[in-house]
Amino acid sequence: MNEKKPSEETSSHPKKVKVLAKPQHHSRKKQHRKSSDTGVLVAGIVIAALVIIGLALFFMKLKEPLSQPSTSEVAAEVNGEPILLSTIEEKYKILPSEYKLFITKETLLNRTIDETLLLQDAEERGITVSDGEVLKLVQENLDSSGMTEEDFKANLELQGISYELFLDVFKKQEIINMLVEDIVLNDVEVSEEEIQVYFDENQAMFEQEEQVGARHILVCYEGALNCEQNRSKEEAFEVISDLLSQATPENFADLAMENSDGPSNVNGGDLGSFGKGRMVPEFEETAFATGLDEISDPVETDFGYHIILVYDKIGAESAEVEDVSDQITDVIKATKGAEVYEEYILGLREKATICNYLENWGECSDTGKQVVFKEESPSEPEVSLSADTDSFAQCLTEKGAILYAA
Repeated sequence: MNEKKPSEETSSHPKKVKVLAKPQHHSRKKQHRKSSDTGVLVAGIVIAALVIIGLALFFMKLKEPLSQPSTSEVAAEVNGEPILLSTIEEKYKILPSEYKLFITKETLLNRTIDETLLLQDAEERGITVSDGEVLKLVQENLDSSGMTEEDFKANLELQGISYELFLDVFKKQEIINMLVEDIVLNDVEVSEEEIQVYFDENQAMFEQEEQVGARHILVCYEGALNCEQNRSKEEAFEVISDLLSQATPENFADLAMENSDGPSNVNGGDLGSFGKGRMVPEFEETAFATGLDEISDPVETDFGYHIILVYDKIGAESAEVEDVSDQITDVIKATKGAEVYEEYILGLREKATICNYLENWGECSDTGKQVVFKEESPSEPEVSLSADTDSFAQCLTEKGAILYAA
């Protein structure tokens, strides 16, 4: 539930419900993000370097199945391996509309050329993934996303995509993962000096502000903001004073559920943890001045009278460089790795025999040939993400999947 704070409380007296509840003492957690593992870093490098689409394309629901591509036109050749114009057309057709804002068909073709170079180089280096390993990885991702294999296959079938095709795409992705990790990450080093410089320049990223965790009871009166009660200001003060005389840390949540005029009453008045600048000034000042496990005197705001129970206090904290060195190392590695990766791709292109018939460049066997993409049809099916399969795609990325078009 999205809890409204005292800066935006609405007041309506709820039906009284008796529920036993103790104040929730939230655990204190450092807000420094954990460093990502190597697989996720590889994914980040390739996504940043290529800006290309991946397995998520296979998790999209179309209003009609994909048509089989025609083999009549070759858009490009990479060391004699053809890339069909119709393949690029089909890839582009199933892109979400927001991707089309920065990815053109020409861009997609050039990225597919790079992808083909990667797979060819992996084959030369003997990098491969067995079918058994692919099935194991897919099952791990399905388990993590909560999908069954049967449900996933059914989703693919609805989209006109065979499970065998999906496994082939997944296998290619894993091969590229291994290749990029070998040629990029193993050659990238980060010095202690670089870590310290990054920390000094971005120290604000690692600071934690002072916070309190609090519950409150609001008693509003006629004329207060968002108040639907017709009690007078004097009557409201009498009610809040009486509640204060009854309140303890143990019964505060029950009293809030039964008596508070704010929407947080359903949560026992719990506002969660908040820093300074989040609440109206009078409420904030009182909350931060109240001791741990103590209840404040009544405080008046534009919404009425409040009493506040503070159940947690989190002090301001600045991380030491040692606490976040792994995280910083990953960031620097990703930046350096992207540069190394671009150099690697350029090297593959220089050694390869490539012909791009669409843009008319490269070493083309049919020098007079020229191909063009068909005009976009407004009647092409729209794409929307499936909630179930989208969670699986997210899981793949979190596990270190490199996203690319296949």
